[in-house]
Amino acid sequence: MDRLHADRPVYRIGLRYAGVDPRHALREAVPDTAEIDAIVAWLDRLDRASPTGPWTRATLLLIDELPATRAPDLADRMGRDTPSFKQNVRKLKERGLTESLDIGYRLSARGAAVLDHEGHPRPARGRSAPEPGTPLPHLGAAATRALAAHGVLRLEQVSGLSEAEVRALHGVGPYALRHLRTALDAAGLAFRDDPGAVSGPG
Repeated sequence: MDRLHADRPVYRIGLRYAGVDPRHALREAVPDTAEIDAIVAWLDRLDRASPTGPWTRATLLLIDELPATRAPDLADRMGRDTPSFKQNVRKLKERGLTESLDIGYRLSARGAAVLDHEGHPRPARGRSAPEPGTPLPHLGAAATRALAAHGVLRLEQVSGLSEAEVRALHGVGPYALRHLRTALDAAGLAFRDDPGAVSGPG
Protein backbone atom coordinates (compact mmCIF):
# COMPACT_ATOMS: atom_id res chain seq x y z
CA MET A 1 0.00 0.00 0.00
CA ASP A 2 1.33 3.45 -0.89
CA ARG A 3 2.43 5.57 2.02
CA LEU A 4 0.76 8.91 2.63
CA HIS A 5 2.51 11.89 1.10
CA ALA A 6 2.14 15.57 1.79
CA ASP A 7 1.02 16.22 -1.78
CA ARG A 8 -1.78 13.66 -1.54
CA PRO A 9 -4.77 15.11 0.33
CA VAL A 10 -6.53 13.04 2.96
CA TYR A 11 -10.25 13.51 3.46
CA ARG A 12 -12.29 12.72 6.54
CA ILE A 13 -15.94 11.92 5.92
CA GLY A 14 -18.39 12.34 8.76
CA LEU A 15 -21.74 10.57 9.01
CA ARG A 16 -24.68 11.26 11.26
CA TYR A 17 -28.13 9.79 11.76
CA ALA A 18 -30.61 11.91 9.82
CA GLY A 19 -33.72 10.50 11.49
CA VAL A 20 -36.47 8.11 10.50
CA ASP A 21 -37.05 7.71 6.77
CA PRO A 22 -40.12 9.92 6.06
CA ARG A 23 -41.30 7.36 3.51
CA HIS A 24 -42.14 4.98 6.38
CA ALA A 25 -44.92 7.24 7.63
CA LEU A 26 -45.92 8.26 4.10
CA ARG A 27 -46.63 4.73 2.91
CA GLU A 28 -49.03 4.11 5.82
CA ALA A 29 -50.86 7.41 5.36
CA VAL A 30 -54.04 6.78 3.38
CA PRO A 31 -54.39 9.74 1.00
CA ASP A 32 -57.51 11.85 0.73
CA THR A 33 -59.25 12.45 -2.60
CA ALA A 34 -57.11 15.45 -3.51
CA GLU A 35 -53.90 13.53 -2.78
CA ILE A 36 -55.10 10.55 -4.80
CA ASP A 37 -55.88 12.82 -7.75
CA ALA A 38 -52.35 14.24 -7.55
CA ILE A 39 -50.81 10.75 -7.37
CA VAL A 40 -52.91 9.54 -10.31
CA ALA A 41 -51.81 12.55 -12.37
CA TRP A 42 -48.18 11.80 -11.47
CA LEU A 43 -48.56 8.14 -12.46
CA ASP A 44 -50.11 9.21 -15.76
CA ARG A 45 -47.13 11.47 -16.45
CA LEU A 46 -44.72 8.60 -15.79
CA ASP A 47 -46.66 6.38 -18.19
CA ARG A 48 -46.71 9.02 -20.92
CA ALA A 49 -42.98 9.65 -20.57
CA SER A 50 -42.04 5.96 -20.69
CA PRO A 51 -40.39 4.86 -23.96
CA THR A 52 -41.68 1.32 -23.35
CA GLY A 53 -45.30 2.26 -22.71
CA PRO A 54 -47.45 2.47 -19.56
CA TRP A 55 -46.08 0.53 -16.61
CA THR A 56 -47.16 2.10 -13.32
CA ARG A 57 -50.47 0.33 -12.67
CA ALA A 58 -49.21 -3.00 -13.98
CA THR A 59 -46.25 -2.80 -11.61
CA LEU A 60 -48.40 -1.90 -8.61
CA LEU A 61 -50.85 -4.71 -9.38
CA LEU A 62 -48.05 -7.23 -9.85
CA ILE A 63 -46.47 -6.31 -6.51
CA ASP A 64 -49.90 -6.56 -4.89
CA GLU A 65 -50.41 -10.01 -6.40
CA LEU A 66 -46.90 -11.31 -5.65
CA PRO A 67 -45.49 -9.68 -2.51
CA ALA A 68 -42.09 -10.81 -1.22
CA THR A 69 -41.16 -12.08 -4.69
CA ARG A 70 -37.65 -11.62 -6.08
CA ALA A 71 -37.23 -8.56 -8.30
CA PRO A 72 -35.79 -10.63 -11.20
CA ASP A 73 -38.89 -12.83 -11.16
CA LEU A 74 -41.19 -9.81 -11.17
CA ALA A 75 -39.17 -8.17 -13.93
CA ASP A 76 -39.47 -11.33 -16.01
CA ARG A 77 -43.25 -11.28 -15.55
CA MET A 78 -43.24 -7.69 -16.83
CA GLY A 79 -40.95 -8.50 -19.75
CA ARG A 80 -38.35 -6.09 -18.39
CA ASP A 81 -34.71 -6.34 -17.39
CA THR A 82 -34.13 -6.31 -13.64
CA PRO A 83 -32.23 -2.98 -13.34
CA SER A 84 -34.87 -0.95 -15.19
CA PHE A 85 -37.68 -2.70 -13.29
CA LYS A 86 -36.07 -1.88 -9.94
CA GLN A 87 -35.53 1.71 -11.04
CA ASN A 88 -39.24 2.02 -11.76
CA VAL A 89 -40.19 0.51 -8.41
CA ARG A 90 -37.94 3.02 -6.66
CA LYS A 91 -39.98 5.82 -8.25
CA LEU A 92 -43.15 4.32 -6.78
CA LYS A 93 -41.46 3.86 -3.41
CA GLU A 94 -40.50 7.54 -3.29
CA ARG A 95 -44.21 8.37 -3.34
CA GLY A 96 -44.93 5.85 -0.59
CA LEU A 97 -46.82 3.46 -2.88
CA THR A 98 -44.63 0.42 -2.26
CA GLU A 99 -42.35 -0.91 0.45
CA SER A 100 -39.08 -2.77 -0.06
CA LEU A 101 -38.67 -6.05 1.81
CA ASP A 102 -35.54 -8.13 2.31
CA ILE A 103 -36.90 -10.17 -0.60
CA GLY A 104 -39.05 -8.27 -3.07
CA TYR A 105 -41.68 -5.68 -2.26
CA ARG A 106 -45.22 -5.22 -1.02
CA LEU A 107 -47.93 -2.70 -1.75
CA SER A 108 -48.37 -0.04 0.92
CA ALA A 109 -51.66 1.18 2.33
CA ARG A 110 -51.17 4.29 0.20
CA GLY A 111 -50.64 2.26 -2.96
CA ALA A 112 -53.68 0.11 -2.20
CA ALA A 113 -55.83 3.23 -1.80
CA VAL A 114 -54.80 4.45 -5.25
CA LEU A 115 -55.61 1.13 -6.93
CA ASP A 116 -58.94 0.91 -5.11
CA HIS A 117 -59.81 4.48 -6.11
CA GLU A 118 -59.26 3.62 -9.77
CA GLY A 119 -61.28 0.43 -9.47
CA HIS A 120 -58.50 -1.99 -10.41
CA PRO A 121 -59.18 -5.67 -9.65
CA ARG A 122 -56.87 -6.73 -6.86
CA PRO A 123 -56.17 -10.46 -6.53
CA ALA A 124 -54.46 -9.70 -3.22
CA ARG A 125 -57.86 -9.16 -1.61
CA GLY A 126 -58.44 -12.88 -1.78
CA ARG A 127 -55.26 -13.79 0.07
CA SER A 128 -55.57 -15.16 3.56
CA ALA A 129 -54.78 -12.82 6.43
CA PRO A 130 -51.10 -12.66 7.36
CA GLU A 131 -49.93 -14.90 10.14
CA PRO A 132 -50.29 -13.16 13.52
CA GLY A 133 -47.21 -12.11 15.41
CA THR A 134 -44.30 -9.73 15.09
CA PRO A 135 -42.67 -9.58 11.64
CA LEU A 136 -38.96 -10.24 11.37
CA PRO A 137 -36.73 -7.17 11.20
CA HIS A 138 -34.71 -6.44 8.07
CA LEU A 139 -31.99 -9.09 8.11
CA GLY A 140 -30.83 -9.25 4.51
CA ALA A 141 -32.15 -11.52 1.79
CA ALA A 142 -29.95 -14.53 2.59
CA ALA A 143 -30.93 -14.67 6.27
CA THR A 144 -34.60 -14.05 5.51
CA ARG A 145 -34.61 -16.91 2.98
CA ALA A 146 -32.83 -19.22 5.42
CA LEU A 147 -35.37 -18.58 8.17
CA ALA A 148 -38.35 -18.78 5.80
CA ALA A 149 -37.09 -22.15 4.52
CA HIS A 150 -37.43 -23.40 8.10
CA GLY A 151 -40.92 -21.94 8.48
CA VAL A 152 -39.75 -19.01 10.60
CA LEU A 153 -41.59 -15.84 9.57
CA ARG A 154 -42.26 -14.14 12.92
CA LEU A 155 -40.18 -13.19 15.96
CA GLU A 156 -42.29 -15.44 18.15
CA GLN A 157 -41.09 -18.38 16.07
CA VAL A 158 -37.47 -17.26 16.43
CA SER A 159 -37.88 -17.37 20.21
CA GLY A 160 -38.64 -21.07 19.91
CA LEU A 161 -35.11 -21.66 18.60
CA SER A 162 -31.75 -21.47 20.33
CA GLU A 163 -29.21 -18.94 19.12
CA ALA A 164 -26.97 -21.82 18.05
CA GLU A 165 -29.75 -23.26 15.88
CA VAL A 166 -30.32 -19.93 14.17
CA ARG A 167 -26.58 -19.35 13.72
CA ALA A 168 -26.26 -22.75 12.06
CA LEU A 169 -28.65 -21.79 9.26
CA HIS A 170 -26.79 -21.10 6.03
CA GLY A 171 -27.10 -17.40 5.28
CA VAL A 172 -27.49 -16.22 8.88
CA GLY A 173 -24.42 -14.25 9.92
CA PRO A 174 -23.43 -11.85 12.71
CA TYR A 175 -25.42 -8.96 11.20
CA ALA A 176 -28.67 -10.95 11.15
CA LEU A 177 -28.08 -12.36 14.64
CA ARG A 178 -27.44 -8.91 16.06
CA HIS A 179 -30.64 -7.51 14.57
CA LEU A 180 -32.64 -10.54 15.66
CA ARG A 181 -31.43 -10.16 19.24
CA THR A 182 -32.25 -6.43 19.23
CA ALA A 183 -35.74 -7.11 17.88
CA LEU A 184 -36.33 -9.93 20.37
CA ASP A 185 -35.28 -7.69 23.26
CA ALA A 186 -37.62 -4.93 22.07
CA ALA A 187 -40.52 -7.41 21.90
CA GLY A 188 -39.79 -8.88 25.33
CA LEU A 189 -38.66 -12.16 23.78
CA ALA A 190 -35.38 -14.08 23.66
CA PHE A 191 -33.71 -17.06 22.06
CA ARG A 192 -34.86 -20.33 23.65
CA ASP A 193 -31.55 -20.94 25.42
CA ASP A 194 -31.26 -17.43 26.90
CA PRO A 195 -31.68 -17.19 30.69
CA GLY A 196 -35.27 -16.33 31.52
CA ALA A 197 -36.38 -16.79 27.92
CA VAL A 198 -40.08 -16.63 27.13
CA SER A 199 -40.55 -18.99 24.22
CA GLY A 200 -42.96 -18.32 21.42
CA PRO A 201 -44.88 -20.97 19.49
CA GLY A 202 -42.74 -23.75 18.07
